[in-house]
Amino acid sequence: MLNDDDTVGISRSQVESDTEIDAEARPSGHLRSHYAVLLILIVCAACIAGSVIYQKRERTSKAVARSIWSEIFSPQRPTVLVPGDSGVVMWQETTQQNLDLPDYISSASPWKSTSSSSGKDLVSNALMRRRYTSIVDLDIIQKLSHRAYLEQVEPVVRYSRDVRPSDLKQSNVVLIGSSETNPWNQMFQGRMNFILHKDQKRMLYTIENRHPLNDEPNQWTSDSLTEMHLVYCKVSYLANTSGEGNVLLLEGTSMAGTQCAWEFISNAEILQKFFVRAGVSNNNFPHFEVLLKTGNLAGESASSDIIAWRLIK
Repeated sequence: MLNDDDTVGISRSQVESDTEIDAEARPSGHLRSHYAVLLILIVCAACIAGSVIYQKRERTSKAVARSIWSEIFSPQRPTVLVPGDSGVVMWQETTQQNLDLPDYISSASPWKSTSSSSGKDLVSNALMRRRYTSIVDLDIIQKLSHRAYLEQVEPVVRYSRDVRPSDLKQSNVVLIGSSETNPWNQMFQGRMNFILHKDQKRMLYTIENRHPLNDEPNQWTSDSLTEMHLVYCKVSYLANTSGEGNVLLLEGTSMAGTQCAWEFISNAEILQKFFVRAGVSNNNFPHFEVLLKTGNLAGESASSDIIAWRLIK
């Protein structure tokens, strides 16, 4: 039988033994400081790596944007900026008919006639004769002019009715607006896969998909009469009519759509993500078409999503 002294002895020995084990298992202060330094070094290395990756991505994005703008604003040929013609939009909506390019530039165009006795025709023709454009187009022109300044090029701003076929042959050109607002777009529709059409009577836009791929539909629609309607925009980067220059087309099913097109092409990071998604290398930028959708919020575009594209060889 153990007496009290033995019990106390055993307890003390156990305590001393446990203390020795804890002392051996617990890292010394010197070792803990080594762990802290190692942790700091790992965090610093991760931060440096992240910074390098970010800077590399930033340089790549800027290189993508610079490549396109240096082609559009080249000292080798003039650059013509063409805002949309709001007068032709009002004429088409008033008369409920579309105006094709030959009639738009012809001296015998129906809107130039003064023989009609219809009050509606007189009003629509009067509207058509006025040289209007939208504030969205002017904002894009201002930003394009700034971009041209960075490229040390002075572009020419030309109203749509003053453009001539030779401009599209000899110059780099930026056409702002769909074929409804900028009929010169019609000259390039033969090379496009996505074509914007407008039913003037129903105020309904249809985007034709000439050659659907995979699960793509034959068309997409946008009803401008609904308050929160879905808006589409299209950016096309093509060769000009001579094949020696380039043309950039910014189209939309509304002003919000045109704004959406500009936001896509002017954002270097978004543009870089698109090229990565499309499998384009940084050193080889092809001509392309890209179709996006966005929402219409008080006449302005919300965030956009790419729904289809084509690379043009």
